Parts: sequence; structure tokens; C-alpha cells
Amino acid sequence: MPSSCYISDSTNYYCFSFPTRRWITLIPKVTLGGVNTQLTLAFTSIVNPYYAQPYSLYFLVTVARANALGDTYKILQPPFTPVSYIFTSTSVSTSLSVAPTQTPSLYLRNYANTAIFTISNLFSDSRMQAIYILAPSDVTLWDPTYCNASITNTLNFNYPLRFTCAVDPNTPQYLRLTLDSDMSTYNTGWASMSIAVHAKFTLTGFLTAPTLYVTQPVTSGAFYAYSSVNATSSSSLYYMSQCSTTISISQNQVPIISVINFNTQSF
Repeated sequence: MPSSCYISDSTNYYCFSFPTRRWITLIPKVTLGGVNTQLTLAFTSIVNPYYAQPYSLYFLVTVARANALGDTYKILQPPFTPVSYIFTSTSVSTSLSVAPTQTPSLYLRNYANTAIFTISNLFSDSRMQAIYILAPSDVTLWDPTYCNASITNTLNFNYPLRFTCAVDPNTPQYLRLTLDSDMSTYNTGWASMSIAVHAKFTLTGFLTAPTLYVTQPVTSGAFYAYSSVNATSSSSLYYMSQCSTTISISQNQVPIISVINFNTQSF
């Protein structure tokens, strides 16, 4: 059964929505306009946004006509804010944590930082085709040669379920995790499992010269992880759910060893 929807001109129209089909039907209450009359209507409080029904970038609007075929329009949906909870339970939150593998709890500038990202409760829907990890502006680059991602806690499998992990070729500030070709059919049990991502990134250099052992660490911008229904585009139009976290960046000068050559700068 359809449910009521809300439009700016409720005086002249009945409005019904069919959530499973992403279809809005308008039934005029009165005779409106002529052949070339333009009408503008605004839809509000639609409870079926893209992140909840991501099968199409559009929803359909039909203007019904008496004893005739109605006019059908495809309306491009704007991007919605992704949800921050597991789809099967609004009481379970998505989460993202980052653990350094080299320095204790701190990350270094001009340095090839290796880290383990742990993403929880994000892989909670069979429609998900990719996970994108967006680096904050503090990060100058991801290392394309160092990236591995797998689902943890897969004790019922002989081998961990792995994603194909790479720097997104179109938007290099993103890491892209896509479903591996040998990954089995989606299991709802995966929703409660975590995804471990081993990655390497370089942070921006010092904006001002720090005082050795005196300048305090700073907090980075946020790393975001998004589940998406699109394996080739990092556009927010395709996002379903999200999580985020920050890291602490040491302000102490260290050797610049993100690139090692004969001209490596000392400290």
C-alpha cells in the first residue's frame, strides 16, 4: 500500500509514495492550467532517500490524468547524509579506528606511515559494491603499492575474505575496497564482522618549524569510510553508511624517509 507524501501544493494534489518502487504519484484534485502552463512543486519529508533504497539515482514522479496515460518524470536525487549505524539495527553504530604499526599512538610528518584501519558494521548490506576511505587534507598521498583489506573473524572460512584494495584512479585521495572476484555470496553474518585495512600514507610537512620535544602533537582532519553501491565512482550520490576517526600527528622533526635516495634530508 502507498503512503502519503508531502508537496508544496497539497491544496490541489493528492500525493502518494510507493517506497519499494521509488515512485511518487500525484492525483490532481482540480483542473489545473492549460496546454503550456508550467507548474512547480516541491517534495518534502520523503522518508525513502537514496541511502535506504540505492537501486537508482532517480525516483519517478507520475502525474495522473483522467482517462489518459499519466506523465512520468525521472527526478535526480540529491546526495543524502549517509547513516552511521548498521542497517539491520539502528542501535549498533558503524565505527572506524586507526592503529599505527611503527610509532606508539603517533603519526609522523614527511614519513611513510603504515597503519591498520579497522572498519566495523559498515559491510551490512548486500547492495554494497565498494568501501571508500577518504583521507583528510593532512595526507599528501596514499602508497598504491601498500594496501591489503580482509574481513576479520571469518573462522568458518579456510582463508580470510579479501577485498581488492587500491588507490582510486579518479580520486586519489580515496582508497577503494571492492569485492574480490572469488568472494562468496553475501552473508548477513558479515555485517557484524570487521574489515582490517593495511595501508601506508604520507602526512604533509611542517607548516612552521617545531621546537624539538616541546611542540605538542596535533589532531588530524577526519578519515572517513563510506559504503557505496558503486564500484567505480566515489561520488557521495552512491553512499549508504559512514564512519570516521582522527589521528594524532607528532610535531617533532624526524628524518624525511618517505622517499629514500642519495639526497635524503637529515634531521
